[in-house]
Amino acid sequence: MRCEIKKLSGEEEGRVIDHILKHQETIPTYDFIRKCVGRVAVDLDHLTIRLKPAAFIKLAKKHMMVSVAGCQDEYEIALPYKTTKAKRGAVVIQPADAKADIFDLPPAELKKLIQGVIWRDEHFDSMSIKDIAKRETRSEGFVGKCIFRSFEFGA
Repeated sequence: MRCEIKKLSGEEEGRVIDHILKHQETIPTYDFIRKCVGRVAVDLDHLTIRLKPAAFIKLAKKHMMVSVAGCQDEYEIALPYKTTKAKRGAVVIQPADAKADIFDLPPAELKKLIQGVIWRDEHFDSMSIKDIAKRETRSEGFVGKCIFRSFEFGA
C-alpha cells in the first residue's frame, strides 16, 4: 500500500513528495490501513482495494505536518495473489449459488482477514503478538489465529 503514496498524495515531484517518501514511516501502519482503505474485495486471483486519498491528506497533515492536494476521487488497485496449500490443506470456498461471487466473504470474516494481515505485518516489523493483543484488547490466541489465517488465504 505504501507504494501508492505518490498517487494518494497527488504530488508528482518536489520537496513535499520527497519529504513524504522519506518520512512515510511516521504514519503508523495501523492508522494508514484503517483510514485509507475503504473496501477490500477478494477475487479468485486478486484483491481489489479501494483507497481513500482524503484520509491520506489528513494523515499527512497530522503526522508529517504537510499539506498535499491528494487525488480528487477514491480509486482502486488490484493486487494479484494465489493460494497455496496451507499446513492444514487447501482453502476451498464453494459458491452458495451460481450468481454469488465465491470470494465475497461475509463482513466479519473479511474484517478478521484484514486484521490478520495488518497484525502479521506489525508482528514482522518486530511488534510482539502479546503487545498487539493488549492494544486491541483481544486474546493472544485470537490475534495468532487471525495472523495464521492471513497466510491460508494468500493475502
